Amino acid sequence: MTYRDPEARRQHDRERRRCERAGVVAGAAGTEKNLSDPLPERPTVADVTAALAVEINRVRASKVDALARARCVGYLAGVLLKALETGDLAERIEKLEQHFTKKDGRQ
Repeated sequence: MTYRDPEARRQHDRERRRCERAGVVAGAAGTEKNLSDPLPERPTVADVTAALAVEINRVRASKVDALARARCVGYLAGVLLKALETGDLAERIEKLEQHFTKKDGRQ
């Protein structure tokens, strides 16, 4: 993320380092996530959406300029929507496979 104002950059860096030292990703109230808890080896859609929600809340709570926040939240929201869509499609395909497997009598 680039900053035109050097003071805004310093403030962002201080906040990031503070969160790293604390070992948390600061989000909205009740959404803090411990950075030492990595995503599982094969994350589910729920794992990915939860991680994206934490990051979106962290960006929204940051003190960087509004345009940079808006761009970042917009990008992350697009990724979140794609993850939700992919999860929904996978769930629907699984249900169809189960339906047709039962109908054909195959296990």
